Amino acid sequence: MSIESKSAEEAYPLNSLTPEQLIKIIYEKEEEILTLRNDISKAYAENQNQIKRFNRDLEEVKKFGITKLLEALIPIYGNMELAILSSLKTNELTSLLDGCKINLKTFESKLKEFGIVVIDPQKGEAFDPNIHEALALVLTEEIPEGHVYSTHQKGFALNNRVIRPARVSVSKIS
Repeated sequence: MSIESKSAEEAYPLNSLTPEQLIKIIYEKEEEILTLRNDISKAYAENQNQIKRFNRDLEEVKKFGITKLLEALIPIYGNMELAILSSLKTNELTSLLDGCKINLKTFESKLKEFGIVVIDPQKGEAFDPNIHEALALVLTEEIPEGHVYSTHQKGFALNNRVIRPARVSVSKIS
C-alpha cells in the first residue's frame, strides 16, 4: 500500500511513538521544508535572472539587429557621395548617372543577400492585391482587364513578406 493511499494515522502511527521520536520527526520535516523552500527560492531567483538576461538580449537585438545590413549598405552610401562630388567637380552628369546605375545594382544585390527582394511588376502582369497596391485605373484595350498597366513605385518583400507593395495602375477595358 502506497503512502498516498494511507491516512496520516496509518502512515505515522502517533500513538505508538515516544515524544522523542515525535520531536525527531518534526525536526526532520522542518529540515525538509527548509530545504524545499531554499530550492524554490533558488529556482525563482534563477528564473528571474533568465528573464532579465532575455530582456537584455532582446534589447540588444532591437538596437543592433540591423548591424550586418548597415555594414553592407554604408559603402554604397559612400560611393553615391563620391559620385556626386566627382560630378560636381567635373560638371559631367554622364559619370554621375553611370555611378548611380552601378550603385543601384550593388544596392539590390546587397538587399537580396539579406532576403529583401524588389517587387517590380511589368506591364501586362496580372494584378495581385497581395503584392500590388492599385493607385489608378486606366481605360485601355491594350492589355486584359485587371492587369498592371504601369508601375509608379516598386515594392519590397523581406523573406516573402511584403514590406511595401508595388504601387501600380491597373487596366480596365473601356
